[in-house]
Amino acid sequence: DAAVLRSYSPVTTIGGCIVVDPWPAIRPRRPVDLEKKADIDPGRRLLVFVEAAGSHGLRRSELPVRLGVEPRSVDQLVDSCQGIVDMGDRLVSPAVVSDARDATLTVLQEYHRKRPLELGMPRELARRAVRDALLAEYVHKELTQDGQIALEGQTVRLVQHKPDLRGSQVGAGQRLMQELQSAGKLGRTLAELGQALPDEDIPALIGFLVMQRTATRVGKDRYYDRDNLDRLLQEVLGVVQQVGRASPAQLKEGTGLSRKYLIPLLEWMDAGLLTVRDGDGRALGPKAQTILNSVDRG
Repeated sequence: DAAVLRSYSPVTTIGGCIVVDPWPAIRPRRPVDLEKKADIDPGRRLLVFVEAAGSHGLRRSELPVRLGVEPRSVDQLVDSCQGIVDMGDRLVSPAVVSDARDATLTVLQEYHRKRPLELGMPRELARRAVRDALLAEYVHKELTQDGQIALEGQTVRLVQHKPDLRGSQVGAGQRLMQELQSAGKLGRTLAELGQALPDEDIPALIGFLVMQRTATRVGKDRYYDRDNLDRLLQEVLGVVQQVGRASPAQLKEGTGLSRKYLIPLLEWMDAGLLTVRDGDGRALGPKAQTILNSVDRG
C-alpha cells in the first residue's frame, strides 16, 4: 500500500512510502528484506514472510493483510507457491521442518542411549525439542509416515529401538528375577528390592521386567514373579470357587497370607475383575474363569 508521511504540527508533508509489512516483528528494530517484501509478486512476498516467520510460521488468516491480497485468493496463492510447507492453518519453510525433524531424531537417540530399558520417550517431552506444539505434531506425523519413528500411546521411539538389558544390566536383571522368584507368594516392594540389590537402578530394571511380562506389579508398590503370582491367583480363586463367597479369614487360611499381603492382592484382583467384592467377602469375577481354566488344562 502507498502511504504519505506527514508531520503532526505543523501539518507538513514529509514524503511518501510503500508499506511492505503492516505487522513487523518487534525485534530487530530495523526491518530486514524490505526490498523482497516489496516485490510486486504476492507469491514471492509470501516466501519472504514465511521464511522470516521461522518456527512460528505464518497463519493463513494473516495473509490478506500481510500480503495485501483478497481473502478469496489466499488458497490459490498458497497452492501455487513452491518452497512452503502447508500445515493447515500454519505455513512454514522447508528448512524449519527439516530442523525440527533433525531435532526430534537427535533427542530420541540421546534418550534411548541414556534409558535403554524404557519403551520410548514421553511424547510431551519429545515435543519440547521442537518447542512449537503444532510443528512438533506435524513432524511426528511425517516421521511416522516415513517409518523413522513409532508413536505408541503417550510415548514415541525410533523404529529401530528395542528395550533390552545391556552390559552389567543383564546380570542385575537376573539377580532381580531370582529375588522375586525366591519371594514366592509374598512378592517384594521397591524398598525391599533396593536393599537386596543396593547398587542397581531398581525402578528401571523392574519397569523393564514388567514390560516383558516376567514380573507384575500388584497394588502400589509390590512386585511378583509372574509364575508365582499365577499360582497365588489360582489358590485364591480356588478357595472362592469352593465356598462360593470367601471371607478374608477363609482366604487367609486357604493361602497362608496375612492381611498385610492378602488385602492389597484382593483389591488388585477386584480391579482386574477376577473377584467381586460382596460385603466383606469375595465372589468370582467375570474374568476368574480364565485363571481357573488354566488350572484345569494343567
